[in-house]
Amino acid sequence: MQIEDESAGCLIIRNPNPRSEIDKARPLPQAVLTCRMQPDSLSNNRKFASLLLLLLPALLIVVAFQIRTASGPYWFSENLDPSYAYLLNSLNISNLHRPNHIDHPGTPVQTLGAVIIRILNPTADESSRAREVLKNPDVYLRTINNVFIFIAAFCLLVAGIVVFRVTGQLVSALLLQGAPFLSATMMQGLFGVRPEPLFVSLSIIFSVLILLSLTSHASTRTRALSIAFGVLAGLGMAAKINFLPLLLIPLVILSSWKWRIIYAVTAGLSFFFFILPILAPSHLMRFFGFAVGISTHTGRYGTGPAGIVNPREFVRNALSLMATDWLFFLIIAASVVLLLAKFGRTRLSGGRYRVLLAVTLAQVVEFVLVAKHPSSHYLMPALGLVGVNLIVIAQLWRETTFSARIRNVALAAICLVLLLVQVIALREQQAEMRTLAARQRGAAEKIQNEFRNVPVVDYYSASSPAYALKFGVEYSGNLYVSIMDELYPGSLFYNPWTQQFSNFAGPIDPGGLRGTPDGFLMHGYSLKDSDFAKFLPPHAFPDDLTLEPVYGGTTDVPGVYDGETVYRAKFGK
Repeated sequence: MQIEDESAGCLIIRNPNPRSEIDKARPLPQAVLTCRMQPDSLSNNRKFASLLLLLLPALLIVVAFQIRTASGPYWFSENLDPSYAYLLNSLNISNLHRPNHIDHPGTPVQTLGAVIIRILNPTADESSRAREVLKNPDVYLRTINNVFIFIAAFCLLVAGIVVFRVTGQLVSALLLQGAPFLSATMMQGLFGVRPEPLFVSLSIIFSVLILLSLTSHASTRTRALSIAFGVLAGLGMAAKINFLPLLLIPLVILSSWKWRIIYAVTAGLSFFFFILPILAPSHLMRFFGFAVGISTHTGRYGTGPAGIVNPREFVRNALSLMATDWLFFLIIAASVVLLLAKFGRTRLSGGRYRVLLAVTLAQVVEFVLVAKHPSSHYLMPALGLVGVNLIVIAQLWRETTFSARIRNVALAAICLVLLLVQVIALREQQAEMRTLAARQRGAAEKIQNEFRNVPVVDYYSASSPAYALKFGVEYSGNLYVSIMDELYPGSLFYNPWTQQFSNFAGPIDPGGLRGTPDGFLMHGYSLKDSDFAKFLPPHAFPDDLTLEPVYGGTTDVPGVYDGETVYRAKFGK
């Protein structure tokens, strides 16, 4: 066995007589990173290193709470979907009923919510538990979200410690811990009760497993890595199906078909374990039907004509995603260049090539899939992996022929610029959230202060506690309508997709509204909002209904959000 000390300080083991299963599968001797690279200068002081590894997880909690405060209550228009649907389905599971919101399918999030509801109501019966949650939904939503935030911070801390111990390099550990902060989308994803906060944790742990596959002990722990990859893959897919591209990574990294098969079997078993609450024929048919629909139609969420993509819309959506998370795509571009590079000592080889190829492939596939349904939060599984890209890129930078001083100064300068850019981006993001929250609060206050005695009909997505619960109840199977009717008597709603007026109990005849001499209010998204209009049917509202905006609803610029709107409504031309 030959041991070499390369200029990067990375110890390489070259084994011309491979004995492990993973090495036997390779036709040529491969180089893998040892458990410890030569420590960087920052690693000498263990106490200082430990404090630094605590810093970013603590900062994650602080920033997540700031984002939640800026966003306002969960019943605000921009916050209620899908958090209220997840809360009410968590309540279903806590009361031993099947969840009804299964498109994602989202069951791990709902199950964790159910556990938290049970813990907070240890002795309550079904009715009392439901009443408690429905009386204080935002309290439970904040509590569940707190758990997700602290789980993410804990995973970030564990990831930093593990990477520091196996590499001996504090810089690599900090690069991995810094991944969530490189995207405003990633940080905003910590808000809410939905799969995205869970994805922050999953992508961090997935990154750690990827890096562990590079260590010298990986060949003796391939079975454990294969199983761990499989468990995380199943959990991620059960949370939301846009985790799918990450399932490609172990298939590239694992060199033996034996381990790939073990990984695939484990992933399948893990997936079915984590969707146990919806293991019923009708639920599975709905879930797989939704998956097939979004795959075989060009519109969003299975709408539009048959086909894979609309090329013109796809390009426009792709450019929009790239503009939103430009740093992420810059890192992907750098990764692609390195994968194609064939020059000098800085070229990739062996395990690092496999790792960067696997991660970049998953990120590109994620981008292609999301461009069909353009919303940057769908990129989160791939966004969370950029720490791996950065570690490989940083290692290659250390192998260049530049002096150590030049390399360190350049790396510090780049990190400083990125830090400044992201601080500015986060501040702008929170300012936008506060502005949006003020607009939503203004709509609710307008109704409360100026139209106290006027009937109000809420439709998607009104900033109203009653509508938020109506939304959640409908997505959870309408199991708690009697309690809702008691808590919010006289609440009225309208569904543009079914053209039906309703209360909590079900559809109603709008005759009473037709006879109102001064009319009534319609409260929800602006009908001039171009993105909302795409989802509405041709005759979303009655033809003889006149709508006059009294709050919002005046913007008619494509791509400009007009948001919360209150209309004075009256039947008759």
